[in-house]
Amino acid sequence: MVAPFVNFAQFSPIPALRNYVRYCWFIEADMTVACRPKERFLPDGHLELIIDLGDPVMHIYNDQSYVRPEGFIAGLHENAFHIKAIGQQQLKAIGIILKPWAVSCFLKMSLQELKGQAIALEDVFGKEVNFLLEQIKALSTTQEKLYHFQSFLVHRMRAPSTEQFILKKLLQTIYHSRGNIKVKDLAQQVYFSERKLLRVFQRYLGLSPKSFARLIRMEEAVKAYKMQPQKSLTDISYDLGYFDQSHFIHDFQKIAGISPKQYFQELNTLDDQFLDHEAVMV
Repeated sequence: MVAPFVNFAQFSPIPALRNYVRYCWFIEADMTVACRPKERFLPDGHLELIIDLGDPVMHIYNDQSYVRPEGFIAGLHENAFHIKAIGQQQLKAIGIILKPWAVSCFLKMSLQELKGQAIALEDVFGKEVNFLLEQIKALSTTQEKLYHFQSFLVHRMRAPSTEQFILKKLLQTIYHSRGNIKVKDLAQQVYFSERKLLRVFQRYLGLSPKSFARLIRMEEAVKAYKMQPQKSLTDISYDLGYFDQSHFIHDFQKIAGISPKQYFQELNTLDDQFLDHEAVMV
């Protein structure tokens, strides 16, 4: 299996966005050298704003496919999705990865509306996005493009709500536990009922606390395998708090659509670029 050529670069956010953005990125890939017709991505619990600068890209999720908008925001997915570059198959894009708790500082919509979707930036921010896209395409360097993209966000940023700060604290707990935490324990930490906790997560993330924690747990499993490929699935599952390997495989397959063994055998060069980074700091 030949992996596509990939050029990936990560950039720190501008000072005004450091509390709200995890990092910015640029990627360029020649998909014509890949033997696979499409590339699989595991969801990682982050929302991204992306501008495609190369050929159109097909987004495939839950047996539905569509050409994603030139500029879009990608909502949280509960399970794996695929992308496929069409035309000359030259993938080129820039992106901004938002810290999960901070997304609503830029969007007025409920994140439930974004779940599993790639929604055009124009539908979120209005027709001025078309001018933004033209400006970004006209700029010469990646750094200039990302600075312009981030500046657009700064002018649309609002102060976080009290619930967002509470969500930030809850996400810290989920990350520190590597996703191995009960919903009732999260609720008790902030004196919420489980029903109110669910409402907050769905409003600001688009997923339930249980679903979000499961994504983080699977991401930790992939990182554990990449750090120690010789480690058995049994050891990985016990390290992540599973009672046995079968429950881990069940959860992994529910998200990835294939078994852990199959996933690790076909580990995707593109997905690798994003999984290589440290856990999000909230």
